[in-house]
Amino acid sequence: YPEAVAIVGVQSGKSQIAAAMATFAAITGEDGTQALLIAQDQRSALRTLLRYARQPFEDRPMLTAEVARDVADILELKNGVALSAYPCRPASIRGVRAGVCGSDELAFFVASDGRPVDTEMLRAARGRVATTGGKVIILSSPYAATGALYDLHRKHYGRDDSPVLVWQASAPAMNPTLPADYLARMAQ
Repeated sequence: YPEAVAIVGVQSGKSQIAAAMATFAAITGEDGTQALLIAQDQRSALRTLLRYARQPFEDRPMLTAEVARDVADILELKNGVALSAYPCRPASIRGVRAGVCGSDELAFFVASDGRPVDTEMLRAARGRVATTGGKVIILSSPYAATGALYDLHRKHYGRDDSPVLVWQASAPAMNPTLPADYLARMAQ
């Protein structure tokens, strides 16, 4: 599938999944490409997504040896691939060539003035992988019956002939470590 969408609940491990996919893409990627991670804002992109993606490079000596440069928002590898994090501003990724583009919480992508930017961000992400054969990975909690995530679900969920894989699951199904008291509170 050129695109995969996971619509799963809060605390289900979406950010860790996005980071793991980007890490794999960076390790196996093509020189001159990026493994992009996109979040609602720069703080989420750096403090959550890129932190998770950096972890294997810090914990595993074999991967540590593959790091060429590590700066605030980019981890460059010796293979010429950059693992990078961006806020959901479509202009911020223009001109980037990517092997994978992972969007975390697409349903909540809004500009600082409150305008939704999910659809335009998805268009920009698709353009980043157009010449690489790369993948667009979308991970989000469900939000409303509008927007890009809703459209993806409506058009592709449960359709065997679709070029987009849509996976929908509850948070407890994805993360069985969620405490029972938390789940009880959320069910009310």
